[in-house]
Amino acid sequence: MIMNRLQKLCCLILIFPAWTMAQSFLESPGKGSIESGVGLVRGWSCEDAQSAQLIIDGEHVIELVPGGERADTANVCQNDGNNGFGSVVFWGTYGLGEHEAELIVDGKSIENRKFTIAGASKSFVKGLKKTFYLDDFPRSSKKAYIEWSEANQNFVIKNIIDKNQYVVDSKLATRKGYARIIELGLNSQSPNGKIHVESLFGETLKVTICSRSPSIIGLCEKDSFHYVGSGRGDSIDLNASWTGSGKAYVWVQMLNKRGQVITPDKPYEFQIIFTPDTEAI
Repeated sequence: MIMNRLQKLCCLILIFPAWTMAQSFLESPGKGSIESGVGLVRGWSCEDAQSAQLIIDGEHVIELVPGGERADTANVCQNDGNNGFGSVVFWGTYGLGEHEAELIVDGKSIENRKFTIAGASKSFVKGLKKTFYLDDFPRSSKKAYIEWSEANQNFVIKNIIDKNQYVVDSKLATRKGYARIIELGLNSQSPNGKIHVESLFGETLKVTICSRSPSIIGLCEKDSFHYVGSGRGDSIDLNASWTGSGKAYVWVQMLNKRGQVITPDKPYEFQIIFTPDTEAI
């Protein structure tokens, strides 16, 4: 009796590695999931796959590139971890609504699953702009600043800020080397509080704040406060540094290593966050 059990156990140990290496999994789209915008079909296979496809509704074939690095699968597959497969897709191409997907690996059908495609349109849309706040995310003291992304054809998290903060602007500066004037102020009152200027790639920025809205930045010079920072993590305290009245107007310029205003080769992205002294009503 004991020998029989040991023999069965040995057989299971011998068989298990082979069974493990025969696994293939489709991670996205998930079963019953909702997909939208530009997304990623992805999964992994222990079979040293030479080809993989996802077939939508039995007619649309998505070729998946095998051999992608997936270190998280190395132990399961007992190999170097290059087991991933995937492809970038625009889901709207296959129509909005419910669909069925079939995963094929090396010509063998692995599994079928149903999922739903949603989105702004079944075609790639251009020119849409929309931002909003998502309160209490990722925790109760924070809120997410959400922005429509044309490249992703979806909404993305632009920033996580404190509940009493406001994103004043988020844009691409022009090739002129400065952004259009950005207006600060709550109910025409003095903008007491702090502003935080952040550049996407940490360029050195010059921030000029003045109390008038000129067509030429030079007209700001007499009553302005100048701040130069890396664009990463620094804030300007308007209470301590700016004595203007009413609304404030902000210019942002890029500087070179010698501190000179330059015209960038291409638009650069930056964001201004305003933190009022008290919660705005």
